[in-house]
Amino acid sequence: MPDIDCCTCGKKIVGTYFDTLDGEQCPACAEAAAGFCAVCKKTLFNCGPTGDVGDLKIHAACFECCECEEQIDGGFTDKRDLWKELGKDGSSFGQCAWVCDDCAETVRKENKPNGGECPFCGEDIEAGEEFKKLDDGRECHKKCFKCYKCDKPIDGKFIPEGKNKFCCTKCTKKCAFCNEPLLGEITISDGFEYHKVGPDGYCCFRCKRCRTPLGGVEYFNAPPGKTGSFCKSCNKDIMQDPELADQELPPGICLACTIM
Repeated sequence: MPDIDCCTCGKKIVGTYFDTLDGEQCPACAEAAAGFCAVCKKTLFNCGPTGDVGDLKIHAACFECCECEEQIDGGFTDKRDLWKELGKDGSSFGQCAWVCDDCAETVRKENKPNGGECPFCGEDIEAGEEFKKLDDGRECHKKCFKCYKCDKPIDGKFIPEGKNKFCCTKCTKKCAFCNEPLLGEITISDGFEYHKVGPDGYCCFRCKRCRTPLGGVEYFNAPPGKTGSFCKSCNKDIMQDPELADQELPPGICLACTIM
């Protein structure tokens, strides 16, 4: 084979060369002329289907939606333009941030004024409608924010009991001692539930007679025919006279009691 000079770099070609409109080209110059993918930065030379997105050259396989990470096969939107459409600053997104039409529609709904779609009814929250912001940042129609037990709108305190499940304080299980909604750690005794740490900072599981907190200490159940739990001191008296199980001591009587 006669000596062939590369039409681009002028160096002698040894081995493989490529025919171009300007003449024979060495592999290195052919690769440089093909360019590099704007997404993965790898060569576009001899590596399957490629394409142009605006002024960018990319591998067809690199043309993905930045939301669902699936290959885009249809309409799409530049994410910077989408953010601008929504009144947000999209300057932090690179030039290769594309969003497929399906994901773009989802983003538009989620970023509508007042939070987009209500998670309870599935309808859009229109401008001017009353809405409530949930702890996780989502927003819902105020009228849709209901107790899942009584189905009445919640207007005040509530207890979350799972995804999209909220309970009003009237329907929430109450502590058998303080009658406040049961939150946090719970102690169960004789079928009753108590706060392990109540609103006053003490365990709500207490001696029925003297009200001494029983959390972490020895306690005794009521004798047959009676209900409640008792501290060691009161149990000693009740063993002598079971009727004392139904008689609460006035505050300050029991020397063992820390709640005066």
